Amino acid sequence: MQQSSNPKNNLRLNTKVTIYVDAKSTTSKNSSKVFKPEQPQDLRRQVLTINAPVEKTYWEIQQEKHNILLKKHGQSPIKKEFKQKDEIRLSWSEMKIKLAQLAKMRKKSKKRQLQRKHQQKEKQLKLMLENRNLKVSQIEQHRTATLKLINSYQ
Repeated sequence: MQQSSNPKNNLRLNTKVTIYVDAKSTTSKNSSKVFKPEQPQDLRRQVLTINAPVEKTYWEIQQEKHNILLKKHGQSPIKKEFKQKDEIRLSWSEMKIKLAQLAKMRKKSKKRQLQRKHQQKEKQLKLMLENRNLKVSQIEQHRTATLKLINSYQ
């Protein structure tokens, strides 16, 4: 693996990628070259090998930034080897799916939070109503008791 000399491209690594190309669909507007298989029995498929840049993972870039900051402040940079599970590279479609799943999970948790809040408010209202009913019943009992006392003195 070689790193390019351009400082902007230092985050990219060169790796070989194999691409399968249909012979009919390889004409481009910009070039007059048309890809034709050398032998007719190639079944219209040909293998092209090119050097394609593969970007580093998010965590590797973050570690580099952190190390740069540490060097500026005169501290030694952290050297951590990334395990394979840290280097999961997702395609754009996989990333979209993951983001949609996260959004669903957030929505569900928000819904649960709202349900809990609503249930707590209902409990509080029930308690307040019960307390009010108790107070009303106590006032009524007190009133009936005083009425009985008043009636007993007459």
